[in-house]
Amino acid sequence: MPPPVIPDRTSSKRLLETNDQLDTQLSKVREDFKKIKSNLKPKTSFDSEYWAQTVQIAALGKTSSQLELHKAANNYVAVGQKSEEDFMKPPIADPLNVQVKFWESERKVYRTREIEMKVSSKNPERRSRHVSMQLFTSSPLGLGIRETMARRRDAKNQSDFKSEVLRQYDVVHPDTPNKYWNMISRQYEPRTAFTASHIVACRHGQEMMTAIFVLDAKGELFSASNGLMLPTLVEEQFDNGMMAIVPAIKNPSSKAEVALWLNQEPRKYKINFFDNARRALDEDVYDDMSSGKAVPVKFRDLHNQELHFRGNFRPRARYLYFHYCCQVLRNAWSKGANAKSLSTMQGEHRVFAWGTVGKYMAEDQMRAFLEELGHEYKPLMANADPALEIGAERHVFVDAAARQVSLGAKKELKGGFDEDEDEEDEEE
Repeated sequence: MPPPVIPDRTSSKRLLETNDQLDTQLSKVREDFKKIKSNLKPKTSFDSEYWAQTVQIAALGKTSSQLELHKAANNYVAVGQKSEEDFMKPPIADPLNVQVKFWESERKVYRTREIEMKVSSKNPERRSRHVSMQLFTSSPLGLGIRETMARRRDAKNQSDFKSEVLRQYDVVHPDTPNKYWNMISRQYEPRTAFTASHIVACRHGQEMMTAIFVLDAKGELFSASNGLMLPTLVEEQFDNGMMAIVPAIKNPSSKAEVALWLNQEPRKYKINFFDNARRALDEDVYDDMSSGKAVPVKFRDLHNQELHFRGNFRPRARYLYFHYCCQVLRNAWSKGANAKSLSTMQGEHRVFAWGTVGKYMAEDQMRAFLEELGHEYKPLMANADPALEIGAERHVFVDAAARQVSLGAKKELKGGFDEDEDEEDEEE
């Protein structure tokens, strides 16, 4: 289905008619989406026919997102804002554009799988590498095709996760239990202002996490190694492409500094901002009381600020690196990988702030990730491990990153929601 064409705007009445037309199209697309998805059942074979249906689902998902984007543009103009062209510029329409990009990415992956399954249908050895495809279709952040009861996450996991994060990071005030340590402001604050945040989204599921990070990650989805106790104001911005937590190194290309950081215990991290156009950068994060009076500190003031952990426990670097890659993908989708935008991001905003520190991803999975980003992002290959053999389908990493980026964009659109809610949007 081709993208809808919005007629020239001549009046508010015309706008309403146009939105009515878009709503009619949306209703039909969503109906088709539900129908195909309801007929898409888990199979042991996951044959080419199965993936052909997922290609249709992704195409409908993209069309639905485009229609929502056009409706939002209509509303933006109708209420007296600027033109549709202004609306489409980052960061206004960015969360909606991300959903379009997400479905484009998924369609490419599904189409590749469809072709590969046709080619490998008579080659059992090659087919075995596609076992991990099942993970994506059953993951809560994937197509979500599994039994209803299996889709419900045990609330005890999240409760235990929060308890472990509090304990391992020594967050609770020793004398006042209703106050938690803020590693950003370096002061204790009311516990109601904090959220126990997963670095790799828990909605991926443990099997997906293990497929990306191999057996070493088994059982760590709900561990403190995959979590942080963040101020809720910061947690709300954690997955929207604005910020990442990176090694506290002045020059990531310096071999000496990298070696020093890798051998450092405990390791130090800092906050890095990618995008100086976000409105949230001018929002207050906390009040600095070090001078004896309250001095508001804004998000943009936190760029390159080191995090102050209470003890020696740290999250696994590989999970922070995954989160960092998700934010790189979000920026690439938002701004494009052209030479001008990349130069700005690489320099002033330090998109490659992780530098050459550590090897975290299998080389074939990182190459698949770069196919989505563009060759301009080749420096990320410095963190690929050619010796890491995971035996998983090569698109598992880019699938997971795309899903986490999409989740962050939806949180923006809906004003934030609990990642632990089992949200089931029909268009997803």
